[in-house]
Amino acid sequence: MAYVQLPVRTINDLNSASDINQLQENCDYVLDYCNNLTTTCNNLTTTCNDLYNLCNEIRTEPVTASRIVAGTYINGNLLSSDYELKIGETAQYTFTSTTSRMLYISVPSGAMYVMKIATTNNMGTSGGGSNFVYLQPNNSTYTNAFRATYSGRNISQTNSNYVTVNSFVIGYNLGFFELSISTVVTAKQVSSQWTMYGDSVNLGATYICGAIWNDISTQWTSLGTLSFPQSTSGYILLTRIQ
Repeated sequence: MAYVQLPVRTINDLNSASDINQLQENCDYVLDYCNNLTTTCNNLTTTCNDLYNLCNEIRTEPVTASRIVAGTYINGNLLSSDYELKIGETAQYTFTSTTSRMLYISVPSGAMYVMKIATTNNMGTSGGGSNFVYLQPNNSTYTNAFRATYSGRNISQTNSNYVTVNSFVIGYNLGFFELSISTVVTAKQVSSQWTMYGDSVNLGATYICGAIWNDISTQWTSLGTLSFPQSTSGYILLTRIQ
């Protein structure tokens, strides 16, 4: 069926059966077009209703931090009070020229996390504070309540040690740090590995570390604060996995 323009203006102009047939075909074409247009409008109405309902769901969801749309990412830089990450959700942070960075993450019972920290201070053999990087749970220190064992290789030797400290050991100097975190109240622990720079001995040195909180009663309610041995800049990715 096709629409054909006819020179018809009045009933008297219909001078052949073929013209009348074509006019009927034109009417059928217009009817089909209108029916298709109605179907399209109905589909658009359904889509608009679905979008409206979705917006209502998003509007009523209790979110305390601005989200990055179209993903499971939270802009951690906008957090000013503790936010509970959902399983699979990731918080992204930047930090500049600071010796500490609070994470503002509330910890439900038994939650587990992975964290990646990349410092962006100039690469080289200077600028490092030659000391540990710590995770301070509940944004606090607890005197001699943590045990840590670390082992690795620097420019001159294989090195390992066992220490008693006031918070979780998660790294040293500057570098790239990867953490696995368990907040189970009776077995609070952090496993980490890092490649570092910042002094001549440790340029490219790599270590692994296990740290535990020697306590089975204190609740870990806020993930805590990162503490650096020197003024540090960088990025953090924190994902809840359990």
